[in-house]
Amino acid sequence: MKETTTEKELRSHIDSINNNDEINGVFVQLPLPSSLSHVDPTVLISSIKDVDGLHPDNFSQTYRN
Repeated sequence: MKETTTEKELRSHIDSINNNDEINGVFVQLPLPSSLSHVDPTVLISSIKDVDGLHPDNFSQTYRN
């Protein structure tokens, strides 16, 4: 996505990925542009499609013990 992407566009794009059955996994390239630094994409991406394991549900599963 472009550096000029708005928060609304980012959220919409992630929603479309989460709802697309043809997409099995997503990597997040961090850090986000400074204009989106207040957004935490790791909580927006479905935990099922979170390849990096950074979604809170996945992270807690990995480091529970």
